[in-house]
Amino acid sequence: MDKNTQKKQERFSMRPLILLTGLLLLAFLLFSLYTVYEEAPPMITLISVGASLLLLLTFILLCLVEWRAVPLLKYPGEEDDKLCQAEASLKRQLEAQKLMTGISRAFSAQEDMNAVIDGALKTAGQFSGAGHILIAKYHEGQNELECLYEWCDEEARPFNGKARRWPLTPEMRAYENSSGQGYAAVNDFDYTAHPDFSPVKDYQMRAFLGHAIEIGGKTWGVLGFIHNEAPHEWTESEIYLARHLSGLLSGALARQQLEQDLLKAKEAVEQSGRSKGDFLSRMSHEIRTPMNAIIGMTGIAKNSKSAEKKAYCLDKIDEASKHLLGVINDILDMSKI
Repeated sequence: MDKNTQKKQERFSMRPLILLTGLLLLAFLLFSLYTVYEEAPPMITLISVGASLLLLLTFILLCLVEWRAVPLLKYPGEEDDKLCQAEASLKRQLEAQKLMTGISRAFSAQEDMNAVIDGALKTAGQFSGAGHILIAKYHEGQNELECLYEWCDEEARPFNGKARRWPLTPEMRAYENSSGQGYAAVNDFDYTAHPDFSPVKDYQMRAFLGHAIEIGGKTWGVLGFIHNEAPHEWTESEIYLARHLSGLLSGALARQQLEQDLLKAKEAVEQSGRSKGDFLSRMSHEIRTPMNAIIGMTGIAKNSKSAEKKAYCLDKIDEASKHLLGVINDILDMSKI
């Protein structure tokens, strides 16, 4: 038996007591009138009148308690239920704050970012009771979401293959922007009333809580909490968890993207240096070969007394000079590019 049922039974059990008190009051009032009418001894009349007054006060007090007319004597009811619910909600939010503190410490540590994100999704999923938690990146050109990170409980089926990409229909985007607070909470997908939600029907989504992940002031993707089996009414603590976890993910993913950009820039610089070294090595060979030919043939022509041999040397010098001029022109053309 719960507390509310017990309180109602205690409250209704006063009605027989009120009835009994009323009957006694009526009996003593009639007896008091009889003693006055028969001129009974004053002591008996006084006792009967005093008892009647006492019963009258008791009757009035019981009636006030029954109909809650006296605030101090009012039984706890819906107000206490609301207070208990508020206390439970506050306790849940405090637990969510404690959870977020641990997750933020993990993000601030210099560890493998992918492992940290997977651990954060698992912790959030176990706390919220969701069947799925995922991080999906928004591809603006293709107008779809791609699942990059995912956690699911033992009973849920993970997304595989094509299921990791979701077309983003106009109605789904309208739901996404309906709250105006950066998140969308759908307690129960109504696929009949909203046929544009049919792309997610095959993924067994019944309730969805999504919060935008922003990087550099633009929507990078979405953090999604999913219930698969039945509709679910999202609580303030779950919305709080989604809001703050998406904020941590925004910073972590921005840092990860920056590290990837820096790594690509470093690789590009290194590749450029290697290309420059290879170019200089080839150009050095292309320049030195005709220069050596020119210098060598010039020395031979100077020391030779044969006119035929000098003519041969001059022809080779002419060929080497033209080849060297062509290499220099190519270098200058490349520098213009």
